[in-house]
Order: sequence, then structure tokens, then C-alpha cells
Amino acid sequence: MPLLLDALLKEKLVTSEQINDARDKQAGVNKSIYEVLIYMGFLVVRKFKIY
Repeated sequence: MPLLLDALLKEKLVTSEQINDARDKQAGVNKSIYEVLIYMGFLVVRKFKIY
């Protein structure tokens, strides 16, 4: 599993079940797992201010 997915699981931002659901949906589309997680509403894109 990619490091970013491991980090998302560790921080409890997504569950294993959500990742598995996204992988199932990803099979038919040309999108990254992260894009599918966002599309499905499991992840939210936020803007961060960096000083």
C-alpha cells in the first residue's frame, strides 16, 4: 500500500473499507485512488496557508 494511504489510515482520515470501495470503483475509470476517494466524499480537499 502506498505511503500516503498508510498515513491516511493511521490518521483515521479514511478506513480500510473506504479504500477498498474506492479501489472497486477505480477499476472502471482512469483516475488515481486519491481522486476516487475525493469523488466518493471520503476525502476533502482543503487549502492550506503556508507561511
